[in-house]
Amino acid sequence: MNSQISKMTTNELILSIELDIKTVSEANKTGEHWTKKHKRHNEQQWQIKIAFLKLKEEITIPCKIVLSRLSPRLLDDDNLTSAFKHIRDQIADCIFDSQTDGEIVTKRRGQNDGDKRLSWEYAQHKRKKQGIRIEIYKSDKPKMLFL
Repeated sequence: MNSQISKMTTNELILSIELDIKTVSEANKTGEHWTKKHKRHNEQQWQIKIAFLKLKEEITIPCKIVLSRLSPRLLDDDNLTSAFKHIRDQIADCIFDSQTDGEIVTKRRGQNDGDKRLSWEYAQHKRKKQGIRIEIYKSDKPKMLFL
């Protein structure tokens, strides 16, 4: 009988930034006009891109990214994940764009977030002013131990 144990250690905080980006549950915005959604997604991605261009810290991979929603109202977990979809895509693209190692191959835009070297977690905190917090931690590559 084979069983797998995944062991990942995540310790060192590489980066923590807060941005004034409004997040909404994309799953509950079905009646919203596409141009309004498109404008919000572009604005979210633009703000992420600008924030990462200003960074001086090198982001090493593998890493763990914790995305926290700061808002007066809380979302359930599936809506929380959907609220960060375009933000997550842009963060992953920025991380891979910043790599200087010739071995790292980036995928097409919007697909880098599925890379196995990135792990994602979500959180939310009540606060009057809306925004997001991005925390990136250095991590060891996940090791699969077969027993």
